[in-house]
Amino acid sequence: MGNKQNSKKESVRVLRSCISSLESGLGAIYKVQKDKGQLRSLRIFIIRPGAFDQLSELAIKNGTSRQTYEWPRMVRGKWLWSFVVSKKDVLTSISAT
Repeated sequence: MGNKQNSKKESVRVLRSCISSLESGLGAIYKVQKDKGQLRSLRIFIIRPGAFDQLSELAIKNGTSRQTYEWPRMVRGKWLWSFVVSKKDVLTSISAT
């Protein structure tokens, strides 16, 4: 079990490093807004395999062309986030702290 625990800790360390790199690349405006409390810290959400397939089917069902559909890089719309959460697709989330 120790090996699995070490692997998990290393994964969390790597993902937090990714978040830190992303935040540092967002520039001064992001930092000011975050410091004022206008923005929250970035979070990475690990979702269940196949969750984006369900999202694409939903988009296509609602009129998006199958040929032009692109998977989202980030979830911005509350309806989209609600869909992911309602399906219990979020396995875990990690923030910088």
